[in-house]
Amino acid sequence: MRKTILLMVATLVILGIASSVYAKFWGWEITTLYSWESWKGEWELAGSLNNVSPYTTTLSQSFSSTSYVRISACVGLDEVIEARIGYEAGQQITRTYTISVSVPPYSKVYIYERWWAKYYCGSAVKYEFWEIVDAANWSACVPKSLHYEVRDTMR
Repeated sequence: MRKTILLMVATLVILGIASSVYAKFWGWEITTLYSWESWKGEWELAGSLNNVSPYTTTLSQSFSSTSYVRISACVGLDEVIEARIGYEAGQQITRTYTISVSVPPYSKVYIYERWWAKYYCGSAVKYEFWEIVDAANWSACVPKSLHYEVRDTMR
């Protein structure tokens, strides 16, 4: 039993060293990574709710919005970034929400939406036979959550 455990530990140590050596032997390696969260773009018009009756009415409607993961990087480096951030370039993220709002008679309200995203950036180096042959900067944007607001005027 003790020999089996020692053999398993030795195997894990060897595999850890081998993967580290391989990364510096051939391929891209991320050397710096920074991340922050912020709004992605400006508020955009998603639609409107129009009350055509002479009474204040509660109107409801569902809205759906799709945003895409963006990665700006050299070919080959994009796969390393995807593995690091957990999303693929071009992957779509869709959110659906329902709004219920009281609208005055003969009035219209406008629904605006905006994505909150996590941004990444950094630098990377490319190895060939343990030598650095290239260096590049990269960036990525992952949409995280969708926010909406109701306005009584169009902007």
